[in-house]
Parts: sequence; structure tokens; C-alpha cells
Amino acid sequence: MGYSTNGYNAAIVPFLFQKDAAGTFKSFAECYNDKLNKAANKDKSKNGKFKKWANDGGFKTIAALEKNLKCQGLCVTPMFYVSLDYWNEPATTCLPKIVEVLSGPMKTAGYVALVTALIAFVAFCGSFPLCSGYNKDEDEK
Repeated sequence: MGYSTNGYNAAIVPFLFQKDAAGTFKSFAECYNDKLNKAANKDKSKNGKFKKWANDGGFKTIAALEKNLKCQGLCVTPMFYVSLDYWNEPATTCLPKIVEVLSGPMKTAGYVALVTALIAFVAFCGSFPLCSGYNKDEDEK
């Protein structure tokens, strides 16, 4: 049931784990695509941004992160994955894993950017006297 017109005072529905029983799902993505998305599409007034995100490949992005980096979430590690089996529990968030993956190739680009910024700053300091009239003769007034 979850959040309803009764708000957070609504009845709590327990989350049951069962393996390969009729009417069960192996992942949240399966449940969403089979049941929740169909029910949400009947009511066009709610969750428009989420539905658009999910239908435009949002779950594919999360599935790729889960598969390739074995992580879930950015700030907090959730209880289960979105696209992997419920039986697998995430160990870490994705932010440290993304930083780890990008740190190798991006270090060189970062060093190049710093050196370029230093060269540009020295060039700015060197060109400042040229533009301020510093080299003009004192007699010309």
C-alpha cells in the first residue's frame, strides 16, 4: 500500500521474501515494470517526472551501475538493488566507485588543466604592463 490518502498513518504492508513462487519478482525493476508502472500510468496526475525518468532509461542507467560497479545509491547504501536479485545486498554506494573508476584517466586531464591555468595566469600578469601604458616614455604627456 505505502503512502496513500491516509498519509503515513496508512496500514503497513510487510515485505515478504520468497524464492521462485508464483506472483513474485526477483528485483524491484521487474516489479515496477510488471505491476507498478502499469498502475501508475492509469493515473496521469501523479509521479510524472519519475515515470518519465523510468521510461526514458533511468532503470537502464542504474542497472549498468549495479552490474559494472556492484554498488547502489549515491549517499546512502539501500537495503537492496534495483535490477539485481533481492537476495544480493549492496555493500557500498556508487559515489566512491565512480570516483575510483574516473580517477585514473582524469588525473592526467586534471594535471594538464592546472598547468594550463598557471601558464594563462603568468601570461595575464606579463601582459598587464603592456596594456597599462607602463612602457611609454615619461616625456609624452
